[in-house]
Amino acid sequence: MWVVRGAGARNDRLLVRSVAQPRARRGALEAPWPKEEDVKSDLVDGRLDALRSDGGSGERVCLEDRESAHQERAGDLVKSGRPGSPEEMEKLVMNLVEDSKDEELVVLVQDWIADEDSAALSSRVYHELLMALSRLKQISSLFMEWKNLSREELLLPDSHSEVLKALLKDRRIPQCMVVVEKMIERGVPPTKEVMESLIRWCVRNADARHAYACLDLSLKQEFVMQKTTYQHAITLLLKRNEVDKAIKLALALSSTGIGLGQSLCSALLKYAARRRRFDLIWELLVEAERSDFIKLDKFSCNQTLEKVAKCLSSSETLQFKERFEAVHAKNGVFLIDEKTYEVLIEVLAKAGELEQAEEIYREVLARGIKPTRDMFQSIIKACGKYRALDNAFELHEQMVLSGINPNAATFNALMNGCRLAGDVSRILQVIDMMWSSGIAPDVVSYSSLVDAYGRIGRVEDAFATVDDMIARGVEPNIVTFTHLINAAVRAGHIDAAYKVLELMKEKDMEPNVFTYSALINGLAKRGEYDRAMDLMEQMRSRGIHPTAVTYATLLKSATRLYDEDKTRSIVRMLEDDLEGLDRKSLKLLYDLSRTAKVSFSEKTIGRIRELLNL
Repeated sequence: MWVVRGAGARNDRLLVRSVAQPRARRGALEAPWPKEEDVKSDLVDGRLDALRSDGGSGERVCLEDRESAHQERAGDLVKSGRPGSPEEMEKLVMNLVEDSKDEELVVLVQDWIADEDSAALSSRVYHELLMALSRLKQISSLFMEWKNLSREELLLPDSHSEVLKALLKDRRIPQCMVVVEKMIERGVPPTKEVMESLIRWCVRNADARHAYACLDLSLKQEFVMQKTTYQHAITLLLKRNEVDKAIKLALALSSTGIGLGQSLCSALLKYAARRRRFDLIWELLVEAERSDFIKLDKFSCNQTLEKVAKCLSSSETLQFKERFEAVHAKNGVFLIDEKTYEVLIEVLAKAGELEQAEEIYREVLARGIKPTRDMFQSIIKACGKYRALDNAFELHEQMVLSGINPNAATFNALMNGCRLAGDVSRILQVIDMMWSSGIAPDVVSYSSLVDAYGRIGRVEDAFATVDDMIARGVEPNIVTFTHLINAAVRAGHIDAAYKVLELMKEKDMEPNVFTYSALINGLAKRGEYDRAMDLMEQMRSRGIHPTAVTYATLLKSATRLYDEDKTRSIVRMLEDDLEGLDRKSLKLLYDLSRTAKVSFSEKTIGRIRELLNL
């Protein structure tokens, strides 16, 4: 519907007042009478229906007459046809469109304006047209009309804001973003309240992309919003795995003096660790050390440091450790806990960084933390691996003095070092220590003793040890038999090694790659090439891929025999098994092709390089 401005409208309103029933009779209205400036469209806001249902015949007749009068005036204006001049056009459009809710009339005016020279009409005309479309809830038409008019820069600054509010109310988030960007481009950015409402709508509708864009624009405009708005938006980004964007926003907020709270900052740290984004973790730590607005709790820091230790090199892990400690040094908080120290020591020990592992151990003692069994075992195991037996036994003594009783794993870690060093006497010493501690040696303990005997050529003692363990009720496993085969091969007792292999099959124990390789390598070194190849075929028929060491040994054996056919046969096998070899084996073969007097085909070398990404 429409309202025509002028004295007629005022007289209509006065006429309604003069014949109206007393206020008590107007209960159906449920609202006070409008002021003069608000009279524009009271015929279509629900009051007319209320008046028609009321018993006051004077009110009903008067308002019906008013509606009829408005229709007649507007109809006369429409019938007069399209105005001839821009001034008349503007006047007519303002009279017809301003506060109108008549769809056909608004469409007619749109057609008139489309035919008019856009520069000839004022921005106010276009503003009222957009407002009419908004009142009619024609949001798609509103946006398209705004888009066309804004392109020609024909709108008032208020027009953009009103269109943005209409789009936001209708939850047209992508269109809202277009309007916001245009407003910023025009130098009339939206208000902080509008942007905050837009962000909240994005969060409520799980629209992480637009929420981030709105926050980014708000930061550029230096809007300061409620903390909960930032927290909800960043939480949404984390749920959508947009960790980099979430941390970027957190850092930007911190630089402007806005904190997000310890729990959310810690969540950022944990999500970054889960995605292995160690670069983002580092940025968070740097900002946390610099600023008081990034706060991290002890638990998340320890979890993250453990993840770093398991994924990065030992040197990088120590750099992160120093950074974490610097963050918490500001508050005088002791950061690293017992569990994290265990992980750090284990990682450093496995990497062969014995000095660093022992330094961390001394740090544990200096901070008054009681070392755990796992800490001792990690260092003892590393000491044994790198032949530092004296250090390993010294740590064992410290472990006992600390009141920690060694278990079977601790004793086996000691024996493993003795095994690698071929120190049988110390292995026997450890076994005595196990018995005195009330711990019976297990299959790992006996297997270490078998291998130690084999390394020093005491093959009879190795076999006797197996007999002894069986007599004590400890059943040998595949590792025990493999060590026994190795002992027999080293001593040149190939037939005895074959008997052990047959014994394994009788016990339904499937030989593995190390079992076969031990016997094949022994045969190849003795020049028994044919027997070695038979075992190789048997091994491959069971779906077991030979190691690079086995191939290299066979190739060397073939070259020593000056047998090109045998060499080509091995190379063909190698080409078939390349896909099953690990990177370490491939690297060994590649180095062998460059340094040893073994001829690989160009195809084989090329494939090895391809698998190694060289």
